[in-house]
Amino acid sequence: SIVRVAKEDRVDIIKLTPSHLTLVDKQLLMSNRLKTLILGGEDLKTIAVAELAAGGVTIYNEYGPTEATVGCMIHQFNYTEDTDSSVPIGKPIDNSQIYLLNEQLQPVPQGTPGEIYISGSGLAEGYHNSREQSQKKFIANPFNEGSALYRSGDLGRFNNSGRIQYLGRNDEQMKLGGFRIEPSEIETALITVPAIRNAVADIAEFENDGYTEKRLIAYYT
Repeated sequence: SIVRVAKEDRVDIIKLTPSHLTLVDKQLLMSNRLKTLILGGEDLKTIAVAELAAGGVTIYNEYGPTEATVGCMIHQFNYTEDTDSSVPIGKPIDNSQIYLLNEQLQPVPQGTPGEIYISGSGLAEGYHNSREQSQKKFIANPFNEGSALYRSGDLGRFNNSGRIQYLGRNDEQMKLGGFRIEPSEIETALITVPAIRNAVADIAEFENDGYTEKRLIAYYT
């Protein structure tokens, strides 16, 4: 576990999801040789890392879906400058291009929400044995002929420093512990049970010993 690794005091860099970070004692992380912490897979709240950064740990927030070979954007957290509730996901890495577009596939102005589209060398060619889904999510890049754009379904905006701020999803997809969850798939499975008429799946937050814990919850009639 991450706690065991931290207690062994043998690593300089740890990478994990924000959900996992909430389960670890911040003082434990700051008391050993840890120098760098990389977070990714979920929205990273500023309050979760401000203490660590002030204590000398370098924090990186990484963004990127599997379709873009995971990490395609990164931001080094600055606790004196990054004052929004969430840490920016930053700027694209080398050989990746990021576009914030509206429904007409036109770039949005600074500060205006848009869908995150991804292009570049790390982009997948599509989904295996799923041509319909591939055509829906991978489209021709109108800004670079011969390349593709991946429609992420994530929303973002450019902040005042030109970095992208993650704003959530434009559909029902959710994330828990870095894993994508389609609530409709859970709901469809539940209503196959003869005794269940309707079902709704969602992620709920609970306070657990001072930490906010997320759980997948299903309600049914």
